[in-house]
Amino acid sequence: MPEITESELAPNVKALWLKSLSAVQMNNHGYAVKILQSVLKDAPEFLEGRQVLRKCEAVVTGGPKKQSKIFGVSSGSGLSLSKPAGLVKKGDARGALPLIEEELEKDPYNTEANDLLFDAFTALGLHASAVFALETIRKGHPEDQKKMHKLAEYYLARENPQAAAEVYRDIVKHHPTDSAAIKGDKDCTARASMQKGNWSEQADMKSLLANKGQTEDLEKQARSGLTREQLEERRDKLVLKYSEDQNNLFVVKDLGAIYEQLEDWGNATAFYSWGFSLSNGDVALRTKAGQMQDRFNEQEMKDLEAAVKANPDDPELKARWK
Repeated sequence: MPEITESELAPNVKALWLKSLSAVQMNNHGYAVKILQSVLKDAPEFLEGRQVLRKCEAVVTGGPKKQSKIFGVSSGSGLSLSKPAGLVKKGDARGALPLIEEELEKDPYNTEANDLLFDAFTALGLHASAVFALETIRKGHPEDQKKMHKLAEYYLARENPQAAAEVYRDIVKHHPTDSAAIKGDKDCTARASMQKGNWSEQADMKSLLANKGQTEDLEKQARSGLTREQLEERRDKLVLKYSEDQNNLFVVKDLGAIYEQLEDWGNATAFYSWGFSLSNGDVALRTKAGQMQDRFNEQEMKDLEAAVKANPDDPELKARWK
């Protein structure tokens, strides 16, 4: 079952929800907690309500508590969570939610309770709520290495490598020698970059070859003596493509080549440099960017020299020329 929004609440539940918001506005967070518990019993898939509940509980309890552990389990939570844990195992995850929330009312950042909440939401197919449960642990106890690895792995399973990379970085902050987190950060950052640029590890080679062929055709046309007007027309079309996807390496390279033909050294430098960043270290693009930067500097000096000759008494130009 998917998460629902306020507009999907039953009329009687929505009335309670609005009442809880009024209580929050009046800083009556304890009362809001009681109302929100009732809201979530009737609408457990209402994620916004659970988020507000957790914030209110944090205010009432004073924030995260230091958690002592016995054999890896938070002390004081084992017995009270045994019943809802049993319900989750038996397939009654929905019935376990109110019992877990009773524990979280006392300590909203409790790692074991939130971890069990994650399991219950996962069983119910409420994936955004499952993430919220582990993110609550991350907010209150980011040093919990095991739970943070679990969160990163869940993000990866949900095809969100960028979020996974951020979690791995947090792990390394607290556990600098965690080699799995260090490697996870690097791998996920690379995957996120490919995902952002519409690449994938299983990319269709025919599609890549077609793009490569298209790029070569454009470069040949650019070198074949097109008029300035034709080059500018091609540039404008490429700029439109670039605005749709700024991480398309083929379009970025083409724009660099077109700007080079137009002798727009500044833009040529910018696009060749960006292409180098997207290409995972294409030396040819880095060389091109350097060449364009040199030409830009030369042109800037020529323009400045001409300006000084035309306006020899301009103090600002004289200062720049020196």
